[in-house]
Amino acid sequence: MDDDGVNIGKHIPIKVRVEVKEDEMTVDLSGVSPQVAGPYNSGATAGRSASEVAFKFLTTPLCCCRSTKARFGP
Repeated sequence: MDDDGVNIGKHIPIKVRVEVKEDEMTVDLSGVSPQVAGPYNSGATAGRSASEVAFKFLTTPLCCCRSTKARFGP
């Protein structure tokens, strides 16, 4: 991301790894930026929710998200 809206021009890394094995998808969000000064912070619940939304967009609308996992850093 270009910046957090507070520290203009300071890039915020967003590194996501998606791993698909058989009928399961794991979204690894451990490479995203730590908390920033601007309004773009979210926790594990929002990260899992975003992972499930992405999964639904990538699959059929009738597919549920029970086989989606999200991984976060410390």
